[in-house]
Amino acid sequence: MLNFTSDAEAWATIRATFLAKGYAFFEGHLNLNLVGIRMPSALPDRFDDYLICTYEVGEHKRFHLWPCTTDPGQAYRDSPLNPNGTAVMEPQQVRRSYRAGKHRGRPALVQRGTHPKYRRVTSEGTWGPVRSESIGLNIHDAGRDVNVDSKVGKASAGCQVLAYRSDMRMLLHLVEEANQAGQGEWLSYTLLRFEDLVKNTALG
Repeated sequence: MLNFTSDAEAWATIRATFLAKGYAFFEGHLNLNLVGIRMPSALPDRFDDYLICTYEVGEHKRFHLWPCTTDPGQAYRDSPLNPNGTAVMEPQQVRRSYRAGKHRGRPALVQRGTHPKYRRVTSEGTWGPVRSESIGLNIHDAGRDVNVDSKVGKASAGCQVLAYRSDMRMLLHLVEEANQAGQGEWLSYTLLRFEDLVKNTALG
């Protein structure tokens, strides 16, 4: 799991990791850094990853950590909607790639700008090549009341999916606040593996 002693420590860890990988880190008032953390997991089909949002409010550092999945549910791995397999987003930074919109009629962050990289995996476990195109790899909630031990099921066919609807509402509220503060409507997204994090803080 992720263990941070303070918002400032979390902010500094994400910043150090981004800079080590050559990614842009966004500083300044309400300039949001939205980060997915893909955790190593012994349990498939669970909301066992994390979505992080870290930013500054004036001189203060802020940090939110929400349970999510960055992988598709087992239902779509077993029965892909696409004959070539189910999409799995590649770790990467995608600049100006998302903005507020609707996913299946629900408020979400939708892929509208730069296209994230992904690969397709078949039900037999065969992986296709890395591709980059608009296939609707959105950021949304599970659409039902779940907990972190619930199965992902059909909640994700490749999207980044928050376990709790209240967390999605909080994220969208932050995006709107950032927009009103002059940061614009577009949001970058960075997907990291847990092992990518710079281990200069209390992580375990």
